[in-house]
Order: sequence, then structure tokens, then C-alpha cells
Amino acid sequence: MEKKNRRNFYVGGRQTDTEALKCAIRILTRRDHTEKELIEKLQLRRFETIAIENALKRCREFGYIDDAKAAKVMAEHLAGRGNGPLKIRRVLEQKGVDETIIEKALTVCGDEDDQLESALYVLKRIRFRLYRESDLRKRRAKVYRFLNGRGFSSDVIRRATLEI
Repeated sequence: MEKKNRRNFYVGGRQTDTEALKCAIRILTRRDHTEKELIEKLQLRRFETIAIENALKRCREFGYIDDAKAAKVMAEHLAGRGNGPLKIRRVLEQKGVDETIIEKALTVCGDEDDQLESALYVLKRIRFRLYRESDLRKRRAKVYRFLNGRGFSSDVIRRATLEI
């Protein structure tokens, strides 16, 4: 009999396909995951490679795994939180999403004018931190660093710094 530790991770390898499928479904009920994320989580729970592959196959058959849908949801969430297309792309790449799916998901960000509007909205939320800086050059440098960290392109950042 295998021992469980605190977070349902088994000490020995788990081999049954049904256990892996049940675990995968439990993971997917919380939020959409990409295929790579699901594989990593099942590996953390020490399932055998064959059991993971069979569970993924069944999840695909049932329509539980859809990288395109997961990428779109993640992109919408990140864009809604004020992140630009570069950061969204980086996050989706880290989650193992294919490049073509990323391109489709980035349509959420809109064109450059929409991105400028989003950048200005984010700046509006932190305006009190910005206006503590009296020197205009230093303030623009802060804005540039902040928006760059949020994943906006340099053209959008330049246009936003001119409008503050």
C-alpha cells in the first residue's frame, strides 16, 4: 500500500489510468489548463507516463482539454488586468501554447489604438504614484519601465508617455 503525504501526492508511482483520469478531471474543474500544464501537474502527482498519456487521450475525446480555449481565456484575463500583448505572449509560451494559437488569442488585445487606451487606463490607476515625481523626465522613465514590464510595445509606450 502506498503512503499519501499531505497534498495527495503519492510516495510511489501511481499506475492506473482511471486514477490519472479522475485526477485530471479534478484539476480541470478548477480552471482551464493547457495540455502542458496538465501533464506537469499529473507528473507532480507521480503518475506513470503511460497513465498520463491515456488520461490526456480520454480528456481530448471528452473535449475537456482545448489549448485554444484556455489560451483565449488566459489572454482575456491578462488583458483585463492591464497587460499588453508582449506579456500575454510570454505567459502563453510558458504554458506551452502553440504559436498559431497564441496569435489567435492575441486578437483580444486589439490594434495599437486599443493597446494605447489600455495603457492609459493602467496609468490612470497608478497616477498618484507617478505624480509624486516632479521631474518630467524621471516620470516618463517610470512610465516607460512600468508599461514595459506590463508587456506593451515601445510605440504604444512612447505614445502613452506623450499623453501623460
